[in-house]
Amino acid sequence: MSQPNFIVICSDQQRWDALGAASAHVDTPNLDRLAARGTRFSTCYCASPICVSSRASIATGFDVHRTRCWSSAQPYTGIPDSWHHALRDAGYRTVSVGKLHYRSQDDDNGFVEEIMPTHVIDGKGYPFVMLRPDAKKMDGIEDFVDSVGWGDSDYTRHDEAVARRAGEWLAAHGDEGPWSMFVSFVTPHHPLIVPERFRDAYPPDRVPLPDTYVAPPDKHPSVQAHPATAGLEGNLHYARFFRDEAHVRELRTYYMALTSFLDECVGRVLDSLEAAGRLDDTIVLFTSDHGEMLGDLGLWTKSYMYEGSVRVPLIAAGPGFPSGIVSEATCSHLDIHATALRAAGLALDETRTGRALQDAAGLVAPDDRSVISGYHDYGSITGTTMLRWKSWKYVHHAGLAPQLFDLAADPTEIHDLVPGGQHQHIVAACAEEMRRHVDPDLASAQAFEDQHALIEALGGREAILNAAELPAVTPMAKG
Repeated sequence: MSQPNFIVICSDQQRWDALGAASAHVDTPNLDRLAARGTRFSTCYCASPICVSSRASIATGFDVHRTRCWSSAQPYTGIPDSWHHALRDAGYRTVSVGKLHYRSQDDDNGFVEEIMPTHVIDGKGYPFVMLRPDAKKMDGIEDFVDSVGWGDSDYTRHDEAVARRAGEWLAAHGDEGPWSMFVSFVTPHHPLIVPERFRDAYPPDRVPLPDTYVAPPDKHPSVQAHPATAGLEGNLHYARFFRDEAHVRELRTYYMALTSFLDECVGRVLDSLEAAGRLDDTIVLFTSDHGEMLGDLGLWTKSYMYEGSVRVPLIAAGPGFPSGIVSEATCSHLDIHATALRAAGLALDETRTGRALQDAAGLVAPDDRSVISGYHDYGSITGTTMLRWKSWKYVHHAGLAPQLFDLAADPTEIHDLVPGGQHQHIVAACAEEMRRHVDPDLASAQAFEDQHALIEALGGREAILNAAELPAVTPMAKG
């Protein structure tokens, strides 16, 4: 088929190894069967370890410094154009179902139809995140450990509705074409409330502690050693809520069980696609907007450039993707735009640096490609840009010393190689490679400048602080 249908299924806050195909500790049979009939890319990085920024890059194929969607208060507005725009212009019927986290449905986001769209609150998101690093502590942050347990939540009900509505659309329109869908779930993002039926699948002794667990549960000494990571952790500081080892294991259990719930929802979409008779002529791509630290290095949720937060699952199946392959090629969220254009038979945009995953599917071994990720949101004391290149992870903190990790020798990222001074040639090479993507100091300065201008437009620092309130649960569109 010259123009296969194209579906992107996106979860929220799912770390790269919260996948049965990558870990023995979590059950994801539906994602595993998708991987079995397609290609799993084991080394994929989000464009930013925060929802709003990351989703803008997934749409546009541009890094954060190009979209200038720096934070949770600077959402995608339909500009620059997305792969949804490109496919719509090429004759595809473009549909979204579920969370988008753009500015508004009133913008032209490239979709012919937005079903159950969830956009940022009031088109503004959370302006107080731009007050970094002197914003007040995030209201409702303790919800991460308080709103847990077995049962149903607005989030699980939302995702069940997304799966149902996507299935209904496929039943009604699946035999038409070409079409594309962006199906977006909100789990396993907290609240970590999981339907009761998943309880028996996760007995208390099944879920392990993090490899880098420290007792009492607090940040790892390697986190404290760098002012940027220590400063970010000092603002987020989830570790203060954890009582003991059993509490850490409990939260990890709920997270993994909620991932199994997410997998069930994905399975319903895949079943609907098969029932519509379009499984063989549809490219299905699965990823997550960012990861979850889940106690690694004593850290929780997102925002960090450590693997748990910035590395995400990526699976592609359908025309152009060999089955049962695990590729170690270095990938990025930016590749989704290129993959969509390749699927539609369109020329790739040379101003975008993404690589069509169809070209990477045969690269089983690691390659020399480099990708970056940027963070300029809540709690950060400076702009942070990460480079993944070969086995190296290089993290540039504007105005501060960088970090360097050898992921082949140190996959848990506890040994920063910069302070020892023996790897300065690698640091220099990584810095030069990063500059092929971005001037990280200029990006940091631009982020602060853009945020300052928006802060002033919203009435200034005090006005934002007085209005700042983070709901325990973000309102969900009802299905």
